[in-house]
Parts: sequence; C-alpha cells; structure tokens
Amino acid sequence: MLINFILLASILTALYLLTIMPKLKPNPEIKKFDGWFYAHRGFHNNNSKRPENSIPAFEAAVHNHY
Repeated sequence: MLINFILLASILTALYLLTIMPKLKPNPEIKKFDGWFYAHRGFHNNNSKRPENSIPAFEAAVHNHY
C-alpha cells in the first residue's frame, strides 16, 4: 500500500513538473526585443514622488527613452 502511494505521488509530481516546465527551445520572436529597455511599471523611485505604476513614473520613463 505504501509503495503504491509513493509511486502515485511520484507520477503526479512528475506530471506537475512537466506542466510547469518552461520550453527548452528559445522563442525566436524574443530576438525582436534584444537591445530595448523597458519600464513596464514606469521609471519609478519609491523614495520620491514617483511610485511605480503612476503617471509621473510613466512620464519619467518616456523622458528617459524607455
């Protein structure tokens, strides 16, 4: 009974890991983005008046060529 449980747990773990495993081949579409800088939450600084995801942070990102 214990061996069956261990076997089932091992199989389920392996299946789970296969579902979350990233692809092994790199995506060729990613090459388009090489050499670009991104500020997806803005050019923020939480110690100033530019918290992330704020209008001032996105304005600073544009001003800094992001």
